[in-house]
Amino acid sequence: MTYFPDLTEHTYTKFPRRSGVLNVGWLGKSHPFLTGETPVPFLDALKKLCESPILLHRGFHLCQFCEPGDQFPGNGQIRVEDQNGQVYSAPTMVYHYVSVHNYRPPEEFIQAVLNPKRIVSESSL
Repeated sequence: MTYFPDLTEHTYTKFPRRSGVLNVGWLGKSHPFLTGETPVPFLDALKKLCESPILLHRGFHLCQFCEPGDQFPGNGQIRVEDQNGQVYSAPTMVYHYVSVHNYRPPEEFIQAVLNPKRIVSESSL
């Protein structure tokens, strides 16, 4: 999967592109990431979001952090808008990264998932 640092401008999806969308959870094996506990309600809400991805891509990505044979596949993205209008884009793999590899997303994203202004759907892109 393509690596992007957290809270940088999202450029992975060429169409439709909306400026100001920020990356979260686009992890890569050769790049360190923040770890730590996340609230259970966040994990539950994140799982629900990842069950309805948008912008599905051909094929799927495998987790780079799992052992061969135990790799978790992922496909697509989620997008969530916070109360201030900031939109975040994350791969569906983000749930796996949080729940299995202890990835701790930025607090802004955690709060957006817990209290979204809007869940972005493909029809609203």
